[in-house]
Amino acid sequence: MDNIYGMTQYYQMKGLLVKTVGAAMVLEAQKKSVKRNALIDRVLKQDLPERMRELQEKKSVVHIPWYYERALRRMQ
Repeated sequence: MDNIYGMTQYYQMKGLLVKTVGAAMVLEAQKKSVKRNALIDRVLKQDLPERMRELQEKKSVVHIPWYYERALRRMQ
């Protein structure tokens, strides 16, 4: 059995009656919040992987602080 703890679960209502009753039970502010979160999630899924790759590349470059560079030059 798969462990689904912590994973996002998505629900889809198929029946028109169920959709209508469900929509009537949700407040307008909640609807806007859900739409906003869905749009943000969609944009992040498109843009975030590339940005994370760039960040990993930046972090993989070895950084030597200036004071170590000066000390190394004096030693040579």
